[in-house]
Amino acid sequence: MWERLRSGLGYAAIYGINLLFVVKYAPRYGIPWSAGTLAYACAFCAILWVCRRRFFVRFFQQPSAYFAALFLTAAVLAFLMFQFDPTTRNARAPAINDWLARFLNGEYPYGSGTRPSGFPFLFVLALPFYLPGEVGWWQIVSFIVIGFLFYHARHSTAPGKIALLLFSPAFLYEVAVRSELFSNMVVVMLYLWIFERFACDRTPGRMLVLGLLGGLVLSTRGVVLIVYAVYFVYSFRRDMQTGLIFAFGVLASFAATILPFVVWDVGRFLRHGPLAIQTKNLPTPWIAVMLLLAVSSGVCVRSKIGVWEMVTALLFGSVTVSFILTLLQVGWSAAVWQDKFDISYFCFALSFLLAISAPSRRSFCEIFR
Repeated sequence: MWERLRSGLGYAAIYGINLLFVVKYAPRYGIPWSAGTLAYACAFCAILWVCRRRFFVRFFQQPSAYFAALFLTAAVLAFLMFQFDPTTRNARAPAINDWLARFLNGEYPYGSGTRPSGFPFLFVLALPFYLPGEVGWWQIVSFIVIGFLFYHARHSTAPGKIALLLFSPAFLYEVAVRSELFSNMVVVMLYLWIFERFACDRTPGRMLVLGLLGGLVLSTRGVVLIVYAVYFVYSFRRDMQTGLIFAFGVLASFAATILPFVVWDVGRFLRHGPLAIQTKNLPTPWIAVMLLLAVSSGVCVRSKIGVWEMVTALLFGSVTVSFILTLLQVGWSAAVWQDKFDISYFCFALSFLLAISAPSRRSFCEIFR
């Protein structure tokens, strides 16, 4: 019964995140939010029903069918992406473009009007897509990457997960406006997959290299620290010496990406840098509570499934707390319809919720056996 309850909570969180996007954006396209809510409820239930049908699973779990559908769908998403102007809905793509343009021209990249909020390595990841002229390709590549991760976990559940993702208004919004929040967390998931594949032999050299790579991933957004606090406290709780080597690598590469910008202009970095912007939506005491919960969870959980569940709960919980605090301050209308709160922050948890909840909560964790 407890298993079903936890799975149900995962589905409810996925539904709730997407429902917020329906309620907010349906009226902008002439659809009453009540009608949009009803339509999405029906669509969500229909997708869950189809995902559990044998004919659907048997056909799409075949590698040829699955990856053909995955790449074809990626092409359709790319076509749809180019039908929208990202500058009219979201500032993240312009912020990435502005940061990279200023940096490549030798100008200090933080503190411009676009208010870029990521740590430096976020923009390094975006650079291969910026140079051809479209950072939105990162979202398309991330869709393919998460499709691979789902399929690697379990062939039979991957099609259902991808189907839920494709019918997710939150994800489609990310694609349309070229926001990288979902893609940022896909990078984190990919790194954890790499860690588990190469961490079986915990030699100091290998742990240092994996730590250095982890520090680069941490140098995207501060929310990654919540994932790390649970995941790696659990991974090294019985091997502190190896954990310290790994942690040294993480801190070394993270500092190597941050310090040049601190030295370049410490004043602007402190006033307009990623720490100033990323801590704006959640008060410092709440951040401390979330990190304490993350570390405690890493110590207390007893399985990798528990780790993934706690990571997901804390990612979702941290954004929910920020959302509730905003609601209490300005009310629903201002927070949601007047953009006083950016609901796309819920996309931090979306990929993890899909991994553990849809349509089988255990399947994704099997790649970490």
